[in-house]
Amino acid sequence: MNRWLLGLCLGMCLLAQCLGTLPASAAEPIISKVAVNISDDKGQPLPRKLALRIQASVNAVAEQVLLGRPVTVIEPKQAVYERMVREVFDRILIGYSVERASISVGEETQISLRLSPWGDVVEQTTLVVEEKSFPPQGRAELDAKLETLKNILDEVLLGMPVDSADWGTGLARTVVREWFTDQLPEFRPEVEVAVGKKTQIKLTMTPQAPLVQALKVTLRSRSLPNVLLYNAQKDLEQEGQGWLQLPVSFVARYEKTLADQLLAKAATHSWVKQMGLQMRLVEVRAGPVTEVVLDAESRYYRMFAEGYLDMGKKNEATRVRLHAGWKATPQGELFVEGDFFPNDVKNRWYSGLGWQVSSQTEAGVKYQFRDGEKIIWMRQQLGGPWSLRLERYEDKHASELGVRYRLHEFLSAEYVLTNEERWLRLIATF
Repeated sequence: MNRWLLGLCLGMCLLAQCLGTLPASAAEPIISKVAVNISDDKGQPLPRKLALRIQASVNAVAEQVLLGRPVTVIEPKQAVYERMVREVFDRILIGYSVERASISVGEETQISLRLSPWGDVVEQTTLVVEEKSFPPQGRAELDAKLETLKNILDEVLLGMPVDSADWGTGLARTVVREWFTDQLPEFRPEVEVAVGKKTQIKLTMTPQAPLVQALKVTLRSRSLPNVLLYNAQKDLEQEGQGWLQLPVSFVARYEKTLADQLLAKAATHSWVKQMGLQMRLVEVRAGPVTEVVLDAESRYYRMFAEGYLDMGKKNEATRVRLHAGWKATPQGELFVEGDFFPNDVKNRWYSGLGWQVSSQTEAGVKYQFRDGEKIIWMRQQLGGPWSLRLERYEDKHASELGVRYRLHEFLSAEYVLTNEERWLRLIATF
């Protein structure tokens, strides 16, 4: 690159000296534009990016010297100027000899150069990529992207004289940086170019901080207890380990790819199949600890276990509730439910029917085995972590209303009101 700049400066000085005797007060018309056409020694165009680089350098000299000069002064001595142009650009274009230079003088002056490379030219390129942190499932997409980059580098390097390695290598690095800024801005490229007839480009991709340090998969379910989802959750977290040490911004940009990978893994999981789980993406929270939240609802079963601790209630202040249901239809459920009271050493059993009225509303009826008590109930999702529960005890002519707030997946708080009392309930979901 230094040789190129030195040659450019010397060439401008030489050409300016040669043409500096032109009269300043020449009549119109004057040269207002200079265009340069570059071809090889067979008259074929050079690779586009290579030609643009050469044209930019030649234009810089030609415009400095010719713009504003009278056409009538340049035109009679066209052959002299063509010889001078050839000699000057021979000094500038390191790696090339100027076989022929022609000038078409006018207000828009055309300079045509036919170049012959010194010695060997680049005939083949190989792109070697060093990256250890890209997810395996994304390799195909990465390879496709890098194939595009390889084609762009070929436009720069193929046909370039091996002796032009100094400025050709710099141009290749510039092209790679610009491509990464547009296509993979989350990575910093480092390029080493070994120029020869068979040129090797070594590309190192360095992820830019902050990086993903851990991946957490959260399975939310209203149909199965969390403990039954534990193994599936851990297997999905293991599946996503390939995304660790990637830039957080990259994961955020490709969050759908990450989610699709986990959902595809879940579809083949034996426990997911056995329980008839339907997985749906809720959200991806990209960060140093990236969390993928999935809904996991069973098509066949509904089971849960909850522990209640009532503060401010006179009797039966602690209980464990077990629920086991079978979905006879997508909306309808037949279930058995048991309440166990550790402090009172007693239990109650119910059978019942539930119906999914809408995605947010569920209602039904249940009967206590021992007393035959009938309870009509309804649950309503209010949005976010809030929900409402209403139970009507027909025999007692009493009602119970609960407003529930889910603190996280395993703990909720509910404020309960009845005809006679009210209390705060903590609910642990197992």
